[in-house]
Amino acid sequence: MSQRTTEINTNSNIPKRNFGQVLGNALLIIPVNILLHIWFITIYVCWFAWFHLFALLKNKKDRQIAFQKTTSQYYALWLRVARLLLVGMKLEISPEVRSIRKAVLVANHLSYFDTVLMLSLFRRHKTIVKGVMFKVPIMGWAQKMAGYIPFDQRAQRHTDVLKMLEELDDFFLQGGVLFVFPEGTRSRTGRLGHFNKGAFSIAAKKKVMTQLVLIENTHLVQPPGKFLLRPFPGGTVRMTSLGSIPPPADANRAKIMQMVNEAHEHFKKKSQAESMQKS
Repeated sequence: MSQRTTEINTNSNIPKRNFGQVLGNALLIIPVNILLHIWFITIYVCWFAWFHLFALLKNKKDRQIAFQKTTSQYYALWLRVARLLLVGMKLEISPEVRSIRKAVLVANHLSYFDTVLMLSLFRRHKTIVKGVMFKVPIMGWAQKMAGYIPFDQRAQRHTDVLKMLEELDDFFLQGGVLFVFPEGTRSRTGRLGHFNKGAFSIAAKKKVMTQLVLIENTHLVQPPGKFLLRPFPGGTVRMTSLGSIPPPADANRAKIMQMVNEAHEHFKKKSQAESMQKS
């Protein structure tokens, strides 16, 4: 069974913005984002940066744990303030998503805001990041210290990457969540793209569950290609569990591709069900 580009109903149950919301975005988007960025920088420099520096004194394993937990707490605190300033944003995260542990989590990708939500939810976390992001000052260093996994075509056979994948055994045993956006990029059309098999291969080889999470409406908060967050997005941001896929007994290519297609089908069925409800 092959994957097909599938429309994800990201516009379901989204009320049309009224004049007040449009005016609110126009008047508040600049001051709200200035405040959010001041908050973002201030809490890191004055508080969380010191925890990162202290973590450097620890051994590699404990340092990764410290960086992951500190990063998660940092974004969770930032998100609390963001929810106060983004006065028109509603956020609903299902208990099933919040309770995910010891798994590879795969989700559709609509916005940079997706990553903020993931980081704020899971204290023990890792993710797969484009290799070029490791070259970004400070951010790249923090990602490396947290044990995030770089991805590019040349790095797949690199010894350091293979070693990082080996370290996932202990990470999962301790309840860690590896979250991945298998499309590899943000959707700019609301359509679910082709899934790469990397996340599913890891789940199959490490014998952990693949948890499927549908993200809705984050593109209304921060549209792809936009830097500023909208105070009045016009829809509820949701993270919903679509179930899970157990690892196969034999992690060969055919079984892994079966997992990929099964996951894609779960997202497709959810989209079709929402479209029927709307009609």
